[in-house]
Amino acid sequence: MATRKKQETVRASSARETPAPKKTSRAKSPASTHAEGTDSPPRKAAARRPAARKRVAAGFDAAAHHEEIAREAYLLWLARGMSHGHDQEDWHRAVEIVRARHASAA
Repeated sequence: MATRKKQETVRASSARETPAPKKTSRAKSPASTHAEGTDSPPRKAAARRPAARKRVAAGFDAAAHHEEIAREAYLLWLARGMSHGHDQEDWHRAVEIVRARHASAA
């Protein structure tokens, strides 16, 4: 009998310590949590603008102006003191120089 009372007391005390699980409501969507009862229609997303592109002179073809670009790159190399290792920079700068020259002429 004493064992039975002890088991009942243990069950009763453990039932008091752990509360019954609460009923969980369904998760609300992020939009509905901010609406707070307003009946306004959902907003449209802002239109995305395309990324800005670099303007290129119309009709400029680097292959057609290869010799002129090579001459400008050579002059940049001479101006640099004929130091090696900057050929790519000289070439790209020469392309920009020739492109600007032909853009202003057009």
